[in-house]
Amino acid sequence: MIPRCIRYFILTFYTGFTIVAAGHAERKRHPAYEKYITQYGYIAVQQGDRYNIPPSITLAQALHESGAGLSRLSLESNNHFGIKCHKDWKGARTYWDDDLKDECFRKYNNVAESYEDHSRFLVDKKRYSKLFLLRKTDYRGWAKGLQECGYATDRAYANKLIKMIEDYELYLFDTGKKIAHEVKEKDKPKDKPKNEQTKRPADKSPKDKEPTQTTTPPQEKENKEGSFFERMFGKKKAEQPQQRPEEKNLKPRNIYKTGGLLYTIARYNDSFDRIAKDLGFTTRELARYNESPENFSLRQGDIVYLERKKKRADMPNLYHQVQIGESMHSISQYYGIQVNTLYTLNEKERGYVPREGETLKLR
Repeated sequence: MIPRCIRYFILTFYTGFTIVAAGHAERKRHPAYEKYITQYGYIAVQQGDRYNIPPSITLAQALHESGAGLSRLSLESNNHFGIKCHKDWKGARTYWDDDLKDECFRKYNNVAESYEDHSRFLVDKKRYSKLFLLRKTDYRGWAKGLQECGYATDRAYANKLIKMIEDYELYLFDTGKKIAHEVKEKDKPKDKPKNEQTKRPADKSPKDKEPTQTTTPPQEKENKEGSFFERMFGKKKAEQPQQRPEEKNLKPRNIYKTGGLLYTIARYNDSFDRIAKDLGFTTRELARYNESPENFSLRQGDIVYLERKKKRADMPNLYHQVQIGESMHSISQYYGIQVNTLYTLNEKERGYVPREGETLKLR
């Protein structure tokens, strides 16, 4: 067990990057936005390849219009871009108060349909045609062009998109330097039948072996220097448990800091046990910090705190309006507060299930 006093120093060394400090950097990033980018970044990249729209613009618009996927329009209708029906829309509809009362908005079967329709909306509308003369990496030109072409009535719309792109480094998606992690079943390469697979020669040395390719998810580069414990304590590679196929070629985990709390983002098929082994914690510690069972099933993009959560939400978060599918635990994870505090503040018994539209106190 690694002493607590040196753990966070080791974390920065192991992960190969600097933990985001307090102050200006803290205000720029929010766990919900990081989670959204991790979850849907791959769709923006696919749309960029298909229609030559900067993925950074697509993601920034989706984050802004859907509130990182937490708006009622996005949760109930999968509309992540706030696109209204217009005369040419023949699909499903939903009605919400916006600039006017009971305005018609488009409704989709899933999030991918919303992204596809957003791309087609820009491609098919003549007023946006001049945007496609810009370079795919010119996110500033695209942001200003969208505002000039009337995508939104907000006069600060372009500046908001640009700030979002730069705060979360979404421009890296435009150049291919940032790769989305998700792969859908239809996008996975199909496995060859067993009788068509070729066997490796038994006498191949480790140097001659070809790297194993995995189908889920698209993985990041292998940590060639060995695991954390190999580097810190000199254990031989043979003594380490054999890697699962999906764990190969993974980058060191990123660690973030928002509101004074350290956290990481769960990967595909992740668990507290894997995160604990990577970052020098125990599984019990991570489960306690996140107020969950040790065998809790993590989803890709989930926030995993690396220290005890707070007893009050940070200002200006005074209240939260419950959305469809939210629980007391998911709300506590979103704001980085202890779930018991959430029950106490709202005078609820443990196990209470919040109702959609209910307002909960956060501090």
